[in-house]
Amino acid sequence: MWQRNLQVMTFCLVSMLMVSCGDNGGADAPALTGRTFLSDSVTVNGSAHPLVTGTQIRLTITADHRITASAGCNILSGSVRVDDDRLVVSGLGSTEMGCDPPRQAQDEWLASFLAANPTYVLDYSGLQLRGNDTVVELRDREVADPDRPLQQTVWVVDGLISGSTASSMPAGASATIVFDQAGLHVVIDACNSISGSVRIASSTIDIGHLVTTDVACAQPAASLEAAIAEVLVGKITYAIDAASLRLTHPTGKGLTLRAR
Repeated sequence: MWQRNLQVMTFCLVSMLMVSCGDNGGADAPALTGRTFLSDSVTVNGSAHPLVTGTQIRLTITADHRITASAGCNILSGSVRVDDDRLVVSGLGSTEMGCDPPRQAQDEWLASFLAANPTYVLDYSGLQLRGNDTVVELRDREVADPDRPLQQTVWVVDGLISGSTASSMPAGASATIVFDQAGLHVVIDACNSISGSVRIASSTIDIGHLVTTDVACAQPAASLEAAIAEVLVGKITYAIDAASLRLTHPTGKGLTLRAR
């Protein structure tokens, strides 16, 4: 009886180890999907392969088996599945922005690299892709370019939103917004300053009464002030992605901002 119990206990222990240590299956295994990666380096035949100045490879693999990638101009997208240690990419298409020749060539190079189904090595901090003579090292976006904190960051307004339409700032106008424990502080250059109380939650900001200085603003600052005032009222939502902030009012009016 004792020997039989020992056998049962041994079988259960082995089963538990198989479940927890199975291929890519442990709860602690790093995830490939739902993450964005930014290139750190590219080598070809063991030598550094510099990207076009000012560009970086950005790659995302989503939970619904889609891959998107960019290298400074167009956005590539297609389907992806994992086959052992290989990313099998199919149906890869591209947007059709007009790129200068160096960036166009880089887009074509990246598309060919991904379409060749590179092998991959994944960990918590990054991703390595290998194909033929090329190695691309990428870091997790949240490691390479972490989200800025909402509070104590100087956010510069760089765009306006109306529903699904985004527009640029009025030419010659500029403004900054700072959130802190005391509230929010808006400075519209050559125009008014606005301040008031806020209650900040994980994805919403409840804006209380706002007080503004009494400057008669000239254009284009007056137009920017009116656009900001339409957003900073009541409960709004916010989303941060690296150095970008998006504020959205329930009406669909919104602002895009970047961290200074």
